Amino acid sequence: MDKEQKVKFNNKEYEWNKLSQKAKLIFGQLRDLDNKILQSRMQMDQLNMARQGFTTALQAELEGKPPPQVKVNYVPKKPKDSSVN
Repeated sequence: MDKEQKVKFNNKEYEWNKLSQKAKLIFGQLRDLDNKILQSRMQMDQLNMARQGFTTALQAELEGKPPPQVKVNYVPKKPKDSSVN
């Protein structure tokens, strides 16, 4: 016997195949909105961290302190020597 796919809404389970097309569409919209909300929260976290970094850099600049060092794992490749002998 195949197990029916179920979805949960307001603490109640519904069989997916028995839902109307409109209900399925609304479930899809809600899933999409949940994903967008999560992405927006992540972007806000990134923006807040960037703002905090720029605030720290400005404070150091105004106080005449050396800027904070940022450690990165990226090391640019050295350009090939294009000199002519």
